[in-house]
Amino acid sequence: MSQKPIVFELIGMGLQSLSQLEKRTVYAASRSGLITEEQFNTIKPTNQYQSPDGSINELPVPDNAPEMFKQLYQQSLAQQ
Repeated sequence: MSQKPIVFELIGMGLQSLSQLEKRTVYAASRSGLITEEQFNTIKPTNQYQSPDGSINELPVPDNAPEMFKQLYQQSLAQQ
């Protein structure tokens, strides 16, 4: 039985928030085949948050946000 080669991937450098490390770890696990696509789709970041009343909403984009930010945000939503 052949074994997969060991693969290392840089997750981050310097200080990172826990949520950023979690997100990068999930994507790295998906790229390396450690988790299936189905598992990835179950745990991938959704750009949504749960409000105190339990409803789930996308994060609002401020009206005065730079146009480039709005475009990047929309692109990130489309990739899900």
